[in-house]
Amino acid sequence: MNLTKKNIENIIRESNFSSFMNNTKWEKLFENLIEEFDSVFIRFKLVGREKIEETEFDMVDFTPYFMEPILYNEIEWIQFPEKMLIIKNRRVSRQTISEHSQDITEIENLINEIGIFDLERGDKTLKLYGYK
Repeated sequence: MNLTKKNIENIIRESNFSSFMNNTKWEKLFENLIEEFDSVFIRFKLVGREKIEETEFDMVDFTPYFMEPILYNEIEWIQFPEKMLIIKNRRVSRQTISEHSQDITEIENLINEIGIFDLERGDKTLKLYGYK
């Protein structure tokens, strides 16, 4: 389900979210993460949706896109897990599953060097909020 910019703005307003990010901050964050680590493994939640997505993020798209057709201002939060399973191919006969690890302390240190972000450190995860 692709939401229009107006739908996204309505959901944000009706949810009484506080905004902690903008396109410039998202872009700077991801450019620095990809430059330092080549790729990062993330879970993310978009405003107005319940499903939590997982992906390997290895390329910064063109502003205002997080991953086309998803806009930066749709990101409610992203989470950097210490370990994550990546499943490729929906067809079971062709599926591959791989486990990936990343140092969330290094990720947190880099994020703190970039600027001030609303971060929440969990047991084995680091969550960055776009809205709360």
